[in-house]
Order: sequence, then C-alpha cells, then structure tokens
Amino acid sequence: MTFLRLIVVFFLTFCVVPSGANASTTDPAATDARFKSGLAATSRGDYSTAIAIYLSILAEDPNLTRVRLELALAYFLSEQWNRSRSEFFKVLSGDIPEPVRQKVLTFIAEIDARRGFELDFEFGLKKLGSTRNYDTDQIELDFFGIPIPATLDRSSKTTYGVGYSVSALWRKSLNRLSTKDRRVIGFAEVFSFGDISDEKSFRDVTLGARGGARLVFPRTTVVFSPVVSTRFIADEHFEDRLGLETAFETRNSQAVSVFGSISGFKLNNKFDDTFSGHTVNARFGVRRSFLGRNTVGIAIFAETKSTDRDIDTYDIAGLEVFGSFDAGAGFVIEPQVYFAVKSFSETNPLFFGNPDEDQYGLRLRIEKRDTILGNGLIPYVEGNYNRVKSGIDAFSYHETTIEVGLTNEF
Repeated sequence: MTFLRLIVVFFLTFCVVPSGANASTTDPAATDARFKSGLAATSRGDYSTAIAIYLSILAEDPNLTRVRLELALAYFLSEQWNRSRSEFFKVLSGDIPEPVRQKVLTFIAEIDARRGFELDFEFGLKKLGSTRNYDTDQIELDFFGIPIPATLDRSSKTTYGVGYSVSALWRKSLNRLSTKDRRVIGFAEVFSFGDISDEKSFRDVTLGARGGARLVFPRTTVVFSPVVSTRFIADEHFEDRLGLETAFETRNSQAVSVFGSISGFKLNNKFDDTFSGHTVNARFGVRRSFLGRNTVGIAIFAETKSTDRDIDTYDIAGLEVFGSFDAGAGFVIEPQVYFAVKSFSETNPLFFGNPDEDQYGLRLRIEKRDTILGNGLIPYVEGNYNRVKSGIDAFSYHETTIEVGLTNEF
C-alpha cells in the first residue's frame, strides 16, 4: 500500500498544467503560435526555453510527431544526448516521410559519434538498511546429518538517506582510425553511484572509471571499454573490480533496435579473500518504438559468478520486458518486469535444503518531464518490488523500495 500511496501523491503533486499551456488544448492556433515560439528559441540558441515549450505542448498532446522531432533536435543541440537519442528513436515510428526517417537515423549515428563533455546525475530520497521481509528467521542447521533448529539474528535497523548516480564523460574523435563509413570515438568517464546517509553503517558508495573506443557505423554502434571500480561499505574498503565491457546496437528505419552487451570482471574482496573471484554478465534483446511516442523491448540476461565460497558461486538466467510510455500531461512511465532463476554450484553444508532461487520483480519509474525545476531538473518517483523464493525458507523474501528525487533534464 505504501508504494501505491506514494505514486498517487506524486501524481497529485505534479499533475498540473504548465503556466501558459492551458489554452492550446482547445485552440490549435495557440498551439501553433507556441510551436513557432519554440522554433524561434531554437534558432537563437535558447535551447532550454525551446525544450520547455515543446514539452508543454507534448504534455497536452503526445501524438504530435513534428513537435517531438523538434524536441529531439533541441536536446541534440543542447548536447543532452541520451534524451535526444530516445526521442529520435520514438520519432522513427511516427508518421514521417522516408527522407526524414533516414535523417533521423543519421542524427542517432551522430549522437553515438558525439564529442566533448557530458555530465549526468540524479539523486533521490529512499529508505536504507533492512528493506527485505523474510518469510521466516527459523532455519535448520546440519549437524552431521542431524537437523538442529536455529534462529537467524538479522538486523532490522533502517533509516532514510540519499541514493545517487553521477557521471562525467569526455569524448574525442580519433580521425586517424576513422574511415568514410566508420567513425572511431575515444572516450573516458568517471562515475559514482550508491547510497549516502548521516549514519556511517548505511553508506554504500562505488567509484569508478572507464575508457575505450566507440565504433559508429551508419546503422550500428559498437563499444569496447576497460572498467575499474572500487566499493566502500560503511566507509570501509569493500571490493575492487577490474574488467572489460563490450556492447553493440543495430537499428533500422522501421524503429527496431537489436542490442547486446557482455562484461567480465575480476573481483578482489577486501573483507574476505574467499569472496574474491570473477563474474561474467551478458544481456541481449530487441526494442521497438510505436505510435511515435512509446517504446517497448524484451531482453534475456545471464550472470555467472565464481568465488571460493559456495554461497557466492552461482549462475543466473532470466528474461525482462520493459518500456517507456508517454502518458500525456507530461508524464513518462517506464515499467520493467523480470523473472530469473538462480542456481548455486553447491548446497551449503551448514544448512538443510536447496538454496536455488526463483526471482521475479517489477520496477516502475515515473518522470514529470514538463515540470522543470531550477537549472533544468525534473522530478521522478521510482518503485521496485522484488520477490525471491529459495528452497530454504529462511532465505526467501520480498522487498519494496521507493525513491523520490530529481534528475537533470538539460
């Protein structure tokens, strides 16, 4: 119920018509006048004003493909690459002429070949600590084949803190490696994400860096990137990771994108060396935009992890379905559902039962795109529900988390 209440509060708080926008719902002439003012703002380089105008128009009618096309262009010119790419991809499924469709594909390739500096961030209030609700704390210990009842001593302490993510990215064209049909872009990125709190025990922070090359073809993009990161829990050095990430995407004029990624990391646990080892992750899928305003996709994913501890050596395989829907009134709703199975390499000799798990969950993110606060921030709420069913009841749980915050729009 808490999750549903918070979503309702979010809608009631931000579901307002932007100032100056109420007339156009019944007056096409007013909409056209505002659209022209957006074009004028773009032409004079005032992209933040143009973006705000286009978003307010789309909040009233998200089916206006021409307005969405200009929004994508304004994002592009203001170097908001991720949002520009997302809007251009939606436009591909709109009612546009074939020459415009080809031009949109060119813009997407240009975004992947972008140069310069980019900063992205978001932060939100969330509950930290013991957010899992276990089915039971009762467990049977294996004492030479004899079951001994026991009770797990789990912390129930919680607090509120801030979840955040931030990245700074630099890109430069490598002209000597580029050809007519293949551009090579070198890049370097520093990033950080995690949870912070006044109470030391709830802090969980990861710092990292990656760099590499992005190969951009007219319809395909491929990325190769070494990655290094370090994680701190309760201000103590917890784990280092060193690895390689590779990803690709290919797209066509029918608004279909096929994508995939593989990454592998060496793990160095600073608390207990028996938790050191390696992990490999893979994800492959397809997405498509439709109606010029929405996107849906499906992907399969897998992970294999190996350490000296049987409780931390496992394989995971799963399926996820995701989407992005412009619901009107400035709301963009991004749901994701998944199902996975987790298989451990061995049963734990301390416990009776099979620890293998079935997992499923839901993620729901809602952004109010036409509500722009301060210097280009927009509000969001994100809820996650996860259910894990283990062969050992004491390790079965469900978990609900909510985060309310701001992310950068431009």
